[in-house]
Amino acid sequence: MFFITYSLSAIELQFPNGDVFHAELILDDERLLTVRYRGNDYKIPKKDLESFDLAKKTSLNTSYKISTFTLKNGSVIKGLIAEEKKDEFVVKSELGFLTLSKNEIKPPFPSKELHPEFPEEYRANDKANNQTKLGLSFFYLPLFQPLANATPPLNGISFFVEPAFLKFGNSIQTGFRFEYLESNGPVKEIRTQSGYAYLTYSKMLNQNPILDFYGTVGGGSSLLTFQSSQNRTNYSGTSPSAYVELGWQGLKISNSFYRVGWKSLCFFEEQKTQCGSGLEISGGWSF
Repeated sequence: MFFITYSLSAIELQFPNGDVFHAELILDDERLLTVRYRGNDYKIPKKDLESFDLAKKTSLNTSYKISTFTLKNGSVIKGLIAEEKKDEFVVKSELGFLTLSKNEIKPPFPSKELHPEFPEEYRANDKANNQTKLGLSFFYLPLFQPLANATPPLNGISFFVEPAFLKFGNSIQTGFRFEYLESNGPVKEIRTQSGYAYLTYSKMLNQNPILDFYGTVGGGSSLLTFQSSQNRTNYSGTSPSAYVELGWQGLKISNSFYRVGWKSLCFFEEQKTQCGSGLEISGGWSF
């Protein structure tokens, strides 16, 4: 049964790591909860929650952490750390206040985190997160052996697009790329024209926009052209190719974005695989 509920009531959200938040419910549907916490809107898939409670009467914009204690006798106790002493914890659990000796607890001991921050990955900033991206990339990729002996690094450019409708949550983006690379050496010349589909996973550390990193995996097809002045041979053919990339994307100015990454690329020819690895610098526009 499909249903949607609009509300402005309080809701208690508990995540699997024990973080609990008291927020304002905006929208409840089959799959998502949309809430407002301290002035920001968040969209949380229900599958990502340990539990949620619409009936509990709580104050808004507060948070605490439910800690898990595993005792040496095999018992598990969950509760809010009310006080930590040198040799014991005072825990507020469903059974009331309990005093747990540290000698009875299996390490590591839970830490007392007073007010956890809401996970930034669920931020529902529709304008920022539901935009299509267009961009250009520039490459400098030294080749691996045996091509490295006679061939300078590959240089090139690519054009890429990341459609807004192919973004999943706040972390996973699908994109498409056309790429041209070349290497002009005294012995060998290489040119490649490639088309890729790729997935990018983004991760922001400590909810700091500067500490925004990404990882990309892509695959596609490449038209390879080799010319050798040493033995006067030419070769042209199509081969599957793939790449992985890790990088930083913490610089954003107005509607523009910038990325710096380290890319490893391979062409899977019938008789052998040719690979290279190096620097990629990208920039583009969101709209």
